Amino acid sequence: MNPEFKQKFVAGLQPAPEKINEGIVRWAASPKSPVVQYIRFLERAACKVNVRAAHDQKLVLAFLTELAASDLSNVTKDHPCILTGSKVLASTPLSLRGLAHPSLLNGTISRIPREIGDATYTTFPAHPCEFAKDDSRDDFSFRLSRVVQWSNWDRQPAPALSARYLRQKTGIKSTGGKRMGIFPLIEIERIIGYIATDDGFIEVENFERRQIRIDHVEGKFQVTLESEKWMPSNDGLIPWFKIFATEGWDTALKARKEYGA
Repeated sequence: MNPEFKQKFVAGLQPAPEKINEGIVRWAASPKSPVVQYIRFLERAACKVNVRAAHDQKLVLAFLTELAASDLSNVTKDHPCILTGSKVLASTPLSLRGLAHPSLLNGTISRIPREIGDATYTTFPAHPCEFAKDDSRDDFSFRLSRVVQWSNWDRQPAPALSARYLRQKTGIKSTGGKRMGIFPLIEIERIIGYIATDDGFIEVENFERRQIRIDHVEGKFQVTLESEKWMPSNDGLIPWFKIFATEGWDTALKARKEYGA
């Protein structure tokens, strides 16, 4: 830990932070702020954890101190986010650690100097399904800003899903042509409901980059899994799709008999 770096950082925090120990402070923008930040000082850098609502401070601190200073060099502007295992989180649903470069998640807090903010990294817990293994910088940015509530440690999985679709009767379709766009799970479920009314199709790729196609014609759904066709029940499609989205291809294949023919 660099004392000068820490001094400049802490001096810029308004209101003043709470000291946890020599290397970590706890800070919130106001007493009523829904988000608390734990900030750890590592040589000439800092790493923060954002936590929303009630939380286990002991677990958060263990997660933050598990990170090594050398880990920060694993993220860059070109490769701004990585996901790794966390022994601290191994027994929790949020079993992975995300680490984001300051250029991806703005590290600037309160009134700290820009150069300090530019050296402030962010780490957060993640469900295994929330990011794809080959996400681009734009993918990470979209998921972190629009899909994954990464400061909520009690969240349900927000799976990484990309899709394109066509609602046959209305002609409404996804933008981007053959290119798939990123969608939250709730939006995919909504589109499947529209397809049940309008007929058409939706192609969806999950966090493993495994792809399925769902067609609806003459009152029935049909799911294409590579070269195989499967007819789920109308009530069974959404529960089965959630398994595909959050648990993966292999688990979804095994679960088909519970949700259709």
